[in-house]
Amino acid sequence: MTLTISQVDGFSIGSLTQTGDGLSSGSESLADNATSVLNALDRVSTDWRGETQTQAAVRAKDHADSLTERAKRWSSAAAVLRTAADQLGKLRDEILATSEDMMVSAGKISVSVGSDSASAP
Repeated sequence: MTLTISQVDGFSIGSLTQTGDGLSSGSESLADNATSVLNALDRVSTDWRGETQTQAAVRAKDHADSLTERAKRWSSAAAVLRTAADQLGKLRDEILATSEDMMVSAGKISVSVGSDSASAP
């Protein structure tokens, strides 16, 4: 796949960052829900004894463990997306800077010293 400079220039990494933020938020919610499950079980278990309580405790602990594991995966995915967004942003900036340098060297655009503007000759 070949990309043009204008496609690279128009590439938005914001959606990667937003998705990472959403995953982080979801991860926190999952972890909070896991804690809530365990805390609720502790409150109920003082009045409930026997085999059904043990079975419910095992199911609740399994559910909390599942939520905690999912929260860890979501948090890891968020970190990967943020790193990808950062790296892609740096790559995009480098591609655009290299492209501009090549255009200046080829005389296709001119850059005024002390100015951030470029213009076609």
